[in-house]
Amino acid sequence: MFELTNYSIVLFASLVIYVILVSFVLYSGKVRLKRLFTVFLIPGIGLSVASLLMNLRLPYEHMMFWKMLLPFFMVWSVVAYWHFITGYAGAPTAKVIKMGYCWLTINFVLFVFGYISQGLNLLHDETVTVFYGYVLNSIVLVSDLFLLLLGFYLFSFLRKATEPEERNRTMYLLAGFCFMVVTAVLKYIIQDLYYVFAAVGCTMNAAIITYTLLKYRLLDIQVIMKKWIVYTGVTVCVTLAYLALLLGLSNLLRLLPPHLGIPATVAMVVLFGYLFNWVKSALDKAADKLFYGSRYAHRQMLLNFASKTGHLINIKEIANALILPLVKTVRANQVGLLLPSKNHYASKFVARLNEREEIIPVIIRQNSPLTQWLAEKETPLLMPGMYSDPQFVEFLKKDIESLSKASVEILCPIISKNRMVGILALSTKEAGGHYSREEIDLIALLAKESAVAIENAQIYTTAEVKANTDELTGLYNHRYLQESLNKEIQECSISGEDFSLLFIDLDFFKTYNDIYGHVLGDEILKDVAQIIKSSIRDTDIGGRYGGDEFAAILRNTSVEGAKAAAERIRSRLETRMSDKGFLVTCSIGIACWRVDGVARSAIIQAADKAVYAAKQAGRNRVCMAGEIDTIEEIHPPTTENLDDNSAVESIVFALASTVDARDHYTYGHSKSVSKYATELAQAYGYSRDEIRRIRSSALLHDIGKLNLPDSILTKSDALTDSDWEQIKKHPESALSILKYVVGLRDCVDAILYHHERWDGKGYPRGLKEKDIPLDARIMAIADAYDAMTSERAYKKGKMTVEQATRELKRCAGTQFDPELTEIFVKLRQESLTSALSGTTRQLTTNG
Repeated sequence: MFELTNYSIVLFASLVIYVILVSFVLYSGKVRLKRLFTVFLIPGIGLSVASLLMNLRLPYEHMMFWKMLLPFFMVWSVVAYWHFITGYAGAPTAKVIKMGYCWLTINFVLFVFGYISQGLNLLHDETVTVFYGYVLNSIVLVSDLFLLLLGFYLFSFLRKATEPEERNRTMYLLAGFCFMVVTAVLKYIIQDLYYVFAAVGCTMNAAIITYTLLKYRLLDIQVIMKKWIVYTGVTVCVTLAYLALLLGLSNLLRLLPPHLGIPATVAMVVLFGYLFNWVKSALDKAADKLFYGSRYAHRQMLLNFASKTGHLINIKEIANALILPLVKTVRANQVGLLLPSKNHYASKFVARLNEREEIIPVIIRQNSPLTQWLAEKETPLLMPGMYSDPQFVEFLKKDIESLSKASVEILCPIISKNRMVGILALSTKEAGGHYSREEIDLIALLAKESAVAIENAQIYTTAEVKANTDELTGLYNHRYLQESLNKEIQECSISGEDFSLLFIDLDFFKTYNDIYGHVLGDEILKDVAQIIKSSIRDTDIGGRYGGDEFAAILRNTSVEGAKAAAERIRSRLETRMSDKGFLVTCSIGIACWRVDGVARSAIIQAADKAVYAAKQAGRNRVCMAGEIDTIEEIHPPTTENLDDNSAVESIVFALASTVDARDHYTYGHSKSVSKYATELAQAYGYSRDEIRRIRSSALLHDIGKLNLPDSILTKSDALTDSDWEQIKKHPESALSILKYVVGLRDCVDAILYHHERWDGKGYPRGLKEKDIPLDARIMAIADAYDAMTSERAYKKGKMTVEQATRELKRCAGTQFDPELTEIFVKLRQESLTSALSGTTRQLTTNG
């Protein structure tokens, strides 16, 4: 007859749990390894059913049948458990699985042929019990061996696991295994409940595995412990409060009148509800402080991130509110916020756990498989999982260096409106720890909460940059330069550091703009902007001051550093324009804060006067405000009131540009001759007005070539005698052009006679020695030197500086003025020595 006992109730509960687990598995589409786990549940159900029926005091024959089935179900549970675990780990253990099912088959044969019954005995009270014969001992021994091997395998797998989710899942499986081992030990100690313990152990293990699988995203053991403490504390407190409520309410109802009983009861219940919430909140806070310790404050800041950053629009403030507490909370060595920049995501904001350690930048290409995966999946990516994923093979080849240098372990996308606006990159944890599931969930939550704020900040930053940027050149505009100058003065007033201001004014740009049009003028301005950008540091500020005027604020830079930067800009601009065949150069004025002025207006005026002094000194040079002797007397003219000299110079450059544009093989020749002639005139002691005159003369010395036919100017073969006769006429042809320009009449002699020789064998007049105008003698040396050191279509190769100076010295006294030749050769040798010295210093620095 059926008789329920306490043990039967336990076994019945075990069976009910199995039924619930099977329903979860069968109706859940997200369970991994569903087939293998179902196979594991079937023998567990059989074990629970057999154990239950054995404890219901059934007739002897029925009890014997279920008694013999119990060992078979136990072996099946062990084999199916092993099969499930190896399938979960993806390990190649087919041989072990085959051995297990062979052993299960042997047990089934033993059951069919009744050999298992040899281990059973019927006592006088008709209760079936167990004694260990050789058959059951063999079954138990082999099954226990399988369990030991399985435990060893789980421990090994746990040690090799690197991903937090994988480690947590394995720990749950290991916890279920340990529970089975404990019940297995108990069944030997309390033999009367042998199969009860076996059934309970298998049931609890199955429940743990089901929880592991169905949870999909596992909770950390730490979180479970924290919640256990909280809810245990809440249960105790609520129970005590409930008892106190009953006691207090019963005493209160005795004292109060009957009509106040109901209001008093309602008040006590409301008080009880408030007490429940207060206790739970207090226990939650206490448990958090217990488990998170010093990280608690930073974690609370992150949990309140959305409410605190909703009003922020500055990307720097948002980044600080995000990554600074995060690096302290998760104890990562480095946390970086990667933002889109051109064709990649770069770490714009970085926080280190140890602030004294060097920040390691992280850069990821926007078109890499990694960024595509992050944008599509919208979930954190653990780097160990990426290494084994075939879809990232190409990414690993190209971008892994940046990630490996920073030891990046987690990448979390920040998605807003289906667009990835940033990436959180977290390096390995302090002391080589692993990220927990709770920490990964927290990172994902922060990425989600910060997405809209970061996107809005990016939109604001883009609009702000656009408002502060000159549309044509890409440099900062006039307004931003003024604001930056004010800000720099305020900061340097506090820090005590220096900064320098450069004013960069293009020489004769307006003339080129008028001749060739605004399209070419815009291209020149863009080139100038690129040269300025590449010549200053990222921390410096370069901008377009207006028209063809530029400015640069060099932070924490002394006068010497500013002079080097200005000279770098000037020389690069000269080289770039010369390569393009343009005569455009720049004059640069330098003013240093506190040295040349303290107020904004004072330092601007100093730099403005310095750039004007550079123009007055001959242009294409750098002038420092502190080196101008008569800076107070210099008053630069406004662009609205140009003087006669400016008008004349504009005409000079217009005519020179016309010559160079027509003569393809002497592109830039006039500019070079002007440069050499100006240097020689300065060394000889020319005044400012005289230098201006010879510079204009040199630029126009070949103006007569406008009357030559293109067949001669573009001829690639050697010139014939007839060709030379026509070329010799170009100095006189210049008169027919220049005689109409009043301001250029003082240039006529130099242009007409620059091919005369010291020995009187030149042309067009055959003048001799000092009968030749001094300007013409200077220009003859400059013209010959540039012709010898330049490529020409009608001659092979060009001379070096040494060869050209030797040729000048050889011809001194016959073709050239000996005194002027000596001065010019000395200038060239000094220039060559300076260039070689600079190259040597550069090589030494690089080495």
